[in-house]
Amino acid sequence: EFEFFIPFLKIKLYFFKNKYKSLCSEISYNEKFVYFASPAQPEATTIPAALENYNLILSLKILRSLLPKDIGIVYKENPSIFETRNPYISAVAFKAKDYFEELNSIKGLKLVNTNYSSFDLVKKSIAVATINGTVAIEAAALNKKAFIFASNWYEKIPGIYKIQDIKNIYKIIKNPLSLDELNDRKKIYFDEKLIFEFKTHNPYINNDIPTSELICKYLYALNKFRNFKENDSKWLI
Repeated sequence: EFEFFIPFLKIKLYFFKNKYKSLCSEISYNEKFVYFASPAQPEATTIPAALENYNLILSLKILRSLLPKDIGIVYKENPSIFETRNPYISAVAFKAKDYFEELNSIKGLKLVNTNYSSFDLVKKSIAVATINGTVAIEAAALNKKAFIFASNWYEKIPGIYKIQDIKNIYKIIKNPLSLDELNDRKKIYFDEKLIFEFKTHNPYINNDIPTSELICKYLYALNKFRNFKENDSKWLI
């Protein structure tokens, strides 16, 4: 049944991906922008884990309302939704036909090609926003502030803030971390190279590093968080 379905999925994905590309813009790293990394959906990390925050368009509209007009939002789609290997998270299986048009109608929001480097987007942004994705950890590793809509295990890392708890995002972006936050931040070791290596790893393609080895390296890196919350078991591997 799946083999019969694949050709139709590929055709639909081809047109859907082209629609996304046609709406993408080039960005200047001289612009002030908040980088929003889209999660793959449907996936348990946002559906159901993000609860009412699973709706990306609503979340982006909330983010837009909290930012000054001169601060843009750069939206990068999760490349996995254009994959045929897992039809359950493909764009055509979940997203509405006019999804990208509705995103593109949000003032000050730019769609960018999935080929853009996440590392560069995080580094050049003034801050990062996500539903509850790992891009928030990447931002913290690069000393950028991150804003999340839903809970995740890393939400107490200094420099990561829940949208529901704040009223003025830009004020938080501009203000430096407090002395207590800086002291806590020094207790955390980030292996930023490994974090981004893990993020760009594609399990469907043969890599020089086996997936199992990369996962072990990643877990070892996360294990260094134990110095931050020694009595909190969720920080321990």
